[in-house]
Amino acid sequence: MTPDAIARSYDTSIIVRRWLGCWVDFIALGALFLIPDALLGNATYQRLLPLWIVLAALYFPVTEGLTGRSLGKLATRTIVVNARGEKPGVGAAIVRTLLRLLEVNPLLLGGVPAGLVAVASKTRQRLGDVAAKTYVLKSEHLALLGANVQSMTAMQKLAPRERSKWAVAAGYLGLCSVILLPGPFAIVAGIVGIRDLKTHPEKSGMAGAIFGIVMGSLATALILLTIFVR
Repeated sequence: MTPDAIARSYDTSIIVRRWLGCWVDFIALGALFLIPDALLGNATYQRLLPLWIVLAALYFPVTEGLTGRSLGKLATRTIVVNARGEKPGVGAAIVRTLLRLLEVNPLLLGGVPAGLVAVASKTRQRLGDVAAKTYVLKSEHLALLGANVQSMTAMQKLAPRERSKWAVAAGYLGLCSVILLPGPFAIVAGIVGIRDLKTHPEKSGMAGAIFGIVMGSLATALILLTIFVR
């Protein structure tokens, strides 16, 4: 199977994984600036500031380009590959990183614009993936690369379990919470989704339910701040 075919089989759970992974990467990049300051003292840290900036700039091109995995992708068991299923290379990783500045950053709630684009994409690609011709796959599906698409084992591995409709709704509402108003509804859908999953353990979608609750809570908090803090 090709990365394109595998990516087309994914539901929105891959987007939730990527969203969680981007926050792990934000923490790693933050630590790159905060830990040296604490260990070396501010004066030494300031003299070496260009070094930390260079290391931060190289973080994604080196980790994703050479290994396919940043710390966030290691934590969420995902990997970046090119159209042949190989490591994307530094050049493609640089393209992904440049567009990441527009699609994925803490000011955008960790990549909500990228998530909305990926939801609309049949191959779950954000703009950086499209430009770099890369795909983000679940690590457990790497073994399917090159397998016969008709292979029963391959099809069974890719066949999704029935998903909780409430959990799916929570995931979409969570993504739409960037405009704030869907936030409270995302919380409700997420809570009902978790209850549905506990009642029907054969279903999947826990990540989407949690995502909806987290994003909905952030949006609801901002709504309350807007109303009461003036």
